Amino acid sequence: MPDYEVRWSKPAINDLVRLKSFIEPKNPKAAQKSIELLQKTANLLEATPLLGVELGDGSHRRELYPPFGKSGYVVRYRIHKRKKYVLILRIWHSKEKRTATTPLAKWFPV
Repeated sequence: MPDYEVRWSKPAINDLVRLKSFIEPKNPKAAQKSIELLQKTANLLEATPLLGVELGDGSHRRELYPPFGKSGYVVRYRIHKRKKYVLILRIWHSKEKRTATTPLAKWFPV
């Protein structure tokens, strides 16, 4: 039985859809493999939530960098120790430009 439950924020779910939609027209198999990789990465956090690197900005956010092809992804998350869950906040391709200009940035800062 896992120590922590993994939960996905709405922006993170939207990120999964966006990332898959970007790859799928060019390579449907790679798109499916990328989603499987990100799900496996999230599953790792059930037993090892401290696996990622802490951002060090006082927000208690962490990042994991699962490799995929010649680059990879960035999985940003926060651990809720008292309630025993990990919240996946956002997911980006490692080459993707990230900004805090979206309306949800105040709730899910990059």
